[in-house]
Amino acid sequence: MKLADILKVIKKIVNEARLVFDKESLKITAMDPANVSMVILDYKLKTNIEGSYGINLLGLCLIFKHFEKNKDPEIEIFKVPGSRPEYDITKLKIRNGNKFFNLNTFQIEEKEPKIPDLKFKAEATFRSSNLKKIIDAAYDVSESIVIHEGGMSAKGDLLEFGCEMVMFPAKAKYSLEYLQKMILEDEGIDIKLEWSDDYPLRITYEEVGKYKLQFILAPRVE
Repeated sequence: MKLADILKVIKKIVNEARLVFDKESLKITAMDPANVSMVILDYKLKTNIEGSYGINLLGLCLIFKHFEKNKDPEIEIFKVPGSRPEYDITKLKIRNGNKFFNLNTFQIEEKEPKIPDLKFKAEATFRSSNLKKIIDAAYDVSESIVIHEGGMSAKGDLLEFGCEMVMFPAKAKYSLEYLQKMILEDEGIDIKLEWSDDYPLRITYEEVGKYKLQFILAPRVE
């Protein structure tokens, strides 16, 4: 996945995010407004920027819509002077070939969320497109899905759904509304799930040396 594809997925979870640059990579750690899920991104991207900048993800994704999808952008930082230094506006200049956009940044007052130290007893790897089909089927039945030793299942007032698989002996229930946003249809991407009994679910997309995208989703506990 390229940065544009990744940000499009993250935008479904959070509207605003703190972009942290260190010249070699771009990092995002953010909680959704309901504090149900967390997104963690480490994307290798060479820039001359160091620091942290709040951005609107909708605006950023609109910019990427007009760029070549298979090419990462060049990103610079500059300031527009105000009447006083505290009124200066910091902008990102985002360039792709001969096209560029300037995007206002802002200060995010909240502290960056701490990434929890999670210990899992179960894991499974899927082709993302295959897991997406399971999630879509379950979503037609219920608001939540249960991952358990025999596979995955969902139960609604009218229908019940099941997908039989040999899984680790750990059971937990998760929101399908969130999973619909986190699971991609891409045929060529693997996805790793990690969970435990009534415990957060961690979803990982990774291309070694290029990016690591993770979601952490709180369980539904009855």
